[in-house]
Amino acid sequence: PLPVDASKVLLNGQGAVVARATVEAEFLIDGKKAGPGVPRVELKGVRSPLPVELTDIKYNRHRCTYTPPFPGGFLLYVYWSDMLVPGCPHKITVTAKGDVSKVKVTGEGLRGGIAGHELKVFVDTKEAGPGEVTATCA
Repeated sequence: PLPVDASKVLLNGQGAVVARATVEAEFLIDGKKAGPGVPRVELKGVRSPLPVELTDIKYNRHRCTYTPPFPGGFLLYVYWSDMLVPGCPHKITVTAKGDVSKVKVTGEGLRGGIAGHELKVFVDTKEAGPGEVTATCA
């Protein structure tokens, strides 16, 4: 078997860097090249630690999920067989969840139009907070 080498552990996924309050975040621990090991994760905030659920995927890979209850900064510590993975702790920034009810959509394009002609619609998100805007025409 391979010797245990925490420096070969990889962290993948947005949840290892950013998350949104009250929304489940996810990242993967990939220890395929790190030798046989047992992962341990700690997510520490100023107010209190956050629980992180680890699910074994196989081949020394693990899915980690957590749901931050509020915005703020957190430190992510990942250990492989009790050795701190280099680069840890990672700083995770948790932003507030946006409020879709505060998005304002206006414009003549909402009333209909003619195929092949430009339609104008304005989407105002400034009061909604952070989030991602998507739109479709049907």
